[in-house]
Amino acid sequence: MPHLDVLPLQWLLPIALVGYVLIALYVYAPLKVRRNQTKGIDVDFSPTELSEIPLEVSQAFYAGSSGPASNGFETLGALRHDIANTRQNSFVSIWTSRQSNDSAQIIGICTPSPTQGLKAVTLVTFRTEFRDGTSIVTSNSTSASCFPADRRVSSIRCPGVWDVGLLYRFHRARVERDRDGRTATLDRVKDPLTRMRLEHSETYERLIRAGYYEIDQARQLYVPTLKGAFLMTWQLLPPFKQIQKLRKDQLAERTLRELGFGGMEAFRRSQSLVPPACKIPNQIGTVGMAVR
Repeated sequence: MPHLDVLPLQWLLPIALVGYVLIALYVYAPLKVRRNQTKGIDVDFSPTELSEIPLEVSQAFYAGSSGPASNGFETLGALRHDIANTRQNSFVSIWTSRQSNDSAQIIGICTPSPTQGLKAVTLVTFRTEFRDGTSIVTSNSTSASCFPADRRVSSIRCPGVWDVGLLYRFHRARVERDRDGRTATLDRVKDPLTRMRLEHSETYERLIRAGYYEIDQARQLYVPTLKGAFLMTWQLLPPFKQIQKLRKDQLAERTLRELGFGGMEAFRRSQSLVPPACKIPNQIGTVGMAVR
């Protein structure tokens, strides 16, 4: 009999722990997101020079023979955005190819780390916009998105591909196959500051239409709705994150094979460059350039 009295307690503790974790992740976390993920209507970008972008960000894409310039791109300039509450510094440089009417963004985010000194994460995105408001986008992001997909954008990501020239060849193959008579344009890529402000406003206008955000006019902020806070959080939790990743991986795999690149593994193996990494002065350790 004593054994029977103890048995329920042995089950109760694990069940209570699991319940606590689920509530913390799927109920409390969205409420915290709603409080913390407000965004200013007027985004704070400041112009900077390419030479002032930290080496740990720029090295990933400016070294070697595969950078944007060697693929017919010219730089429009660079911007910096500092996030005070997280002590993060983000940088974006914008490039255009007048020959093909393509644009590229190179983004780097530097986050102080007590163990790594400075953690740098970089990504590159190629974009071809058309006069009908649609676009084709190719990136090497590895991040899951918490936002609903934009139906006007055909987007594919290739995580682990740091060879910018190779990634751009895949992008151009996609454009040539899928443009379907559409006319490419750079009319909306005039200068870095205007472009980033346009992307910021259009993104949150779309999220407002989808019910994810609303405007707080008094504070001049975009504020997550209750629906948006829950959906954005859940998109980054199991099983939704894994389902999203699987779908994106399958799309990339299928498209790479259809265009003669042999699938994702073959695509990664065909890169002509080694993964860039650099030692950060006066910091701890060596930072590899994680490509998101």
